[in-house]
Amino acid sequence: MKKAKAITPAEAIDRLLTKFTNQGWRDDGDAARAVVGAAATGEGAADPTALAKAVPETFLIANRITRARVQTVILQALNGARILPAQVQTQQAEAGNVVMKNVRINNTGNWVGNVGSGGAIADVTQNQLNVDEKRVKALTVKYRKDPVAREIVQSPSPAEERKTRLANLVAHAEGVAIDLAAKVASNVIQGK
Repeated sequence: MKKAKAITPAEAIDRLLTKFTNQGWRDDGDAARAVVGAAATGEGAADPTALAKAVPETFLIANRITRARVQTVILQALNGARILPAQVQTQQAEAGNVVMKNVRINNTGNWVGNVGSGGAIADVTQNQLNVDEKRVKALTVKYRKDPVAREIVQSPSPAEERKTRLANLVAHAEGVAIDLAAKVASNVIQGK
C-alpha cells in the first residue's frame, strides 16, 4: 500500500481554500481551519465524514451547500494527504538546519513553488517584465469596491491566507495569470 503524502496544516488550508473558492464558496478560513483541526485529532488522515462534520453549519448555510457536497470537495482538495501535526513540522525544520534569508529567481515565465515551513512567514515576489500595469491598476480599483473582495480583506485570517484567497478570486473571475492576480491582491490589501 502506498504511503499517503504528508502536508503541512498551512498547505492543507491553502488547498481547501483554493477548492472552496473554485466552487464559488466563501470562507473566512474558519471552515478550512476546522477541517484541518479535525484531521489533526485523527492523526492527520481522519475519516472524510468526520472532516465534513467539522465544517461549521454557518459555512454550509452561507454557501447553500450540503455536508455531502463539502465532503466531496474536501476529498478532492486533500487527495488522500496526511496532515502533519504542528510539532512535527517544527522538529523537521530544526533537524534540517536550513536557513535561507534571500532567494532570487530570474525567470520571465511562470514559477510555482512553496517557500517556508509551518509557522514561517515568507514573502515571495516576482518581477516580470510583461505585466500590464494598466490592467493591474484597473483591477485594483474594481476589487477595492467588490463586496466579496472586501469581505476577504476584512476577515480575521492571516495576511498570506487573505492574499492567496483574493488572488485566486481575481484569477478565476478575470481569467488572468496568478502572478497578475497576486499583484492586484497585494494592492487591494495594502490599500494602494
